[in-house]
Amino acid sequence: MGDVTVTFKPPKQKRKKVVRDCPITDELYELILKFQGNQPSSNNLFKSTDSWLQQKLNKILKPFSHTTHDLRHGRATDLNNSGMGLVELQNFLGHSDPKTTSRYITVKNEEILSKVKRATK
Repeated sequence: MGDVTVTFKPPKQKRKKVVRDCPITDELYELILKFQGNQPSSNNLFKSTDSWLQQKLNKILKPFSHTTHDLRHGRATDLNNSGMGLVELQNFLGHSDPKTTSRYITVKNEEILSKVKRATK
Protein backbone atom coordinates (compact mmCIF):
# COMPACT_ATOMS: atom_id res chain seq x y z
CA MET A 1 0.00 0.00 0.00
CA GLY A 2 2.86 2.44 0.73
CA ASP A 3 3.17 5.27 3.20
CA VAL A 4 -0.05 6.45 4.81
CA THR A 5 -0.36 9.86 6.44
CA VAL A 6 -3.30 11.04 8.49
CA THR A 7 -3.88 14.80 8.50
CA PHE A 8 -5.41 16.16 11.68
CA LYS A 9 -7.41 19.34 11.32
CA PRO A 10 -8.54 21.10 14.50
CA PRO A 11 -12.26 21.50 15.21
CA LYS A 12 -13.71 24.85 14.15
CA GLN A 13 -14.23 25.91 17.76
CA LYS A 14 -10.58 25.35 18.68
CA ARG A 15 -8.67 28.59 19.13
CA LYS A 16 -5.37 27.32 17.77
CA LYS A 17 -5.80 26.19 14.18
CA VAL A 18 -2.79 23.90 13.71
CA VAL A 19 -3.05 21.29 10.96
CA ARG A 20 -0.55 18.45 11.26
CA ASP A 21 0.30 15.29 9.42
CA CYS A 22 0.92 12.05 11.26
CA PRO A 23 2.44 9.03 9.51
CA ILE A 24 0.81 5.70 10.35
CA THR A 25 1.70 2.15 9.41
CA ASP A 26 -0.14 0.21 6.74
CA GLU A 27 -1.20 -2.23 9.46
CA LEU A 28 -2.80 0.52 11.53
CA TYR A 29 -4.56 1.91 8.47
CA GLU A 30 -5.99 -1.53 7.64
CA LEU A 31 -7.03 -2.06 11.28
CA ILE A 32 -8.85 1.29 11.35
CA LEU A 33 -10.65 0.46 8.10
CA LYS A 34 -11.62 -2.95 9.46
CA PHE A 35 -12.81 -1.42 12.72
CA GLN A 36 -14.74 1.21 10.75
CA GLY A 37 -16.43 -1.53 8.74
CA ASN A 38 -15.92 -0.04 5.29
CA GLN A 39 -13.49 1.71 2.98
CA PRO A 40 -13.59 5.50 3.21
CA SER A 41 -15.59 6.96 0.34
CA SER A 42 -13.38 10.06 0.24
CA ASN A 43 -9.99 11.10 1.52
CA ASN A 44 -11.48 11.40 5.01
CA LEU A 45 -10.63 8.34 7.04
CA PHE A 46 -12.68 9.52 10.00
CA LYS A 47 -16.11 11.10 9.98
CA SER A 48 -15.82 14.87 10.29
CA THR A 49 -16.13 16.02 13.88
CA ASP A 50 -17.62 13.00 15.58
CA SER A 51 -15.29 10.87 17.63
CA TRP A 52 -16.84 7.47 16.97
CA LEU A 53 -13.49 5.69 17.02
CA GLN A 54 -12.42 7.33 20.27
CA GLN A 55 -15.78 6.54 21.88
CA LYS A 56 -15.60 2.88 20.82
CA LEU A 57 -12.00 2.48 21.94
CA ASN A 58 -12.71 4.13 25.30
CA LYS A 59 -15.60 1.70 25.80
CA ILE A 60 -13.27 -1.24 25.09
CA LEU A 61 -10.55 0.17 27.36
CA LYS A 62 -12.83 1.13 30.28
CA PRO A 63 -12.71 -2.27 32.06
CA PHE A 64 -8.91 -1.96 32.04
CA SER A 65 -9.04 1.57 33.53
CA HIS A 66 -7.41 3.09 30.45
CA THR A 67 -8.37 5.67 27.81
CA THR A 68 -7.26 6.41 24.28
CA HIS A 69 -5.06 9.14 25.72
CA ASP A 70 -3.22 6.45 27.71
CA LEU A 71 -2.52 4.74 24.38
CA ARG A 72 -1.07 8.01 23.11
CA HIS A 73 1.27 8.21 26.10
CA GLY A 74 2.26 4.56 25.65
CA ARG A 75 3.02 5.04 21.97
CA ALA A 76 5.14 8.10 22.76
CA THR A 77 7.13 6.03 25.24
CA ASP A 78 7.56 3.19 22.72
CA LEU A 79 8.77 5.59 20.02
CA ASN A 80 11.19 7.24 22.45
CA ASN A 81 12.54 3.86 23.54
CA SER A 82 12.99 2.96 19.87
CA GLY A 83 15.30 5.93 19.40
CA MET A 84 12.97 8.71 18.24
CA GLY A 85 14.30 12.02 19.55
CA LEU A 86 12.36 14.52 21.61
CA VAL A 87 11.95 17.03 18.74
CA GLU A 88 10.69 14.30 16.38
CA LEU A 89 8.30 13.07 19.05
CA GLN A 90 7.12 16.63 19.71
CA ASN A 91 6.28 17.06 16.02
CA PHE A 92 4.64 13.63 15.83
CA LEU A 93 2.40 14.40 18.81
CA GLY A 94 1.69 17.96 17.66
CA HIS A 95 2.97 19.63 20.81
CA SER A 96 4.16 23.24 20.68
CA ASP A 97 6.30 22.84 23.81
CA PRO A 98 8.88 20.05 24.33
CA LYS A 99 8.09 20.12 28.06
CA THR A 100 4.64 18.74 27.24
CA THR A 101 6.20 15.97 25.17
CA SER A 102 8.65 15.07 27.94
CA ARG A 103 5.73 14.47 30.32
CA TYR A 104 4.42 11.83 27.89
CA ILE A 105 7.55 9.70 28.13
CA THR A 106 7.88 7.08 30.83
CA VAL A 107 11.35 5.71 31.47
CA LYS A 108 11.53 2.42 33.35
CA ASN A 109 14.08 1.95 36.13
CA GLU A 110 15.39 -1.17 34.36
CA GLU A 111 16.25 0.92 31.30
CA ILE A 112 18.04 3.54 33.38
CA LEU A 113 20.04 0.85 35.19
CA SER A 114 20.91 -0.85 31.91
CA LYS A 115 22.23 2.42 30.44
CA VAL A 116 24.19 3.23 33.59
CA LYS A 117 25.82 -0.22 33.45
CA ARG A 118 26.70 0.20 29.76
CA ALA A 119 28.17 3.65 30.41
CA THR A 120 30.37 2.40 33.25
CA LYS A 121 31.92 -0.57 31.41
